[in-house]
Amino acid sequence: MSRVLELQDAVRLIDAVRMEIEQGIATLSLDDQIILGQRLWAARKRAEEALDPIKDNLRAEAVKQTGGKPGAAHLDATDGSRCTVSIPQPSLQVKKDADMAGLKTLLGGAFNDLFEEVVTYKPRKDLQTTAPTLPPDQTKAVLGAVERVEPTPKVFFKE
Repeated sequence: MSRVLELQDAVRLIDAVRMEIEQGIATLSLDDQIILGQRLWAARKRAEEALDPIKDNLRAEAVKQTGGKPGAAHLDATDGSRCTVSIPQPSLQVKKDADMAGLKTLLGGAFNDLFEEVVTYKPRKDLQTTAPTLPPDQTKAVLGAVERVEPTPKVFFKE
């Protein structure tokens, strides 16, 4: 039980650090931000790893209590802490190695009654250099169908 209390103290400490960071981030040097970020990154990773077996046990308990029926299972601790385990509805998916073209040929018209075809489009890497070589109306149509998306830069810390 003392381990649980120590973890509760650690969580309170993390909350206090988070509030300090939010209030004083502008006053921290870049060096301090990198150092603090690296240490918090490592702590987050360790916390996630420590949660994995707990989550496995909670999933198993929720399935046991509900008989595996889809929905939400609520597990309560004596101190009022609560965990919700969402048990999803089972679903079907096409196997990665399934011969869908062969199945479509075999089933004929019944194929569309059983399967939904999903088509996605992705601009080719050279679209920006190739599109301008088209006639102006086609170039305009192609460029009107795409937009530039600026991804958020990802931050990683070395452990």
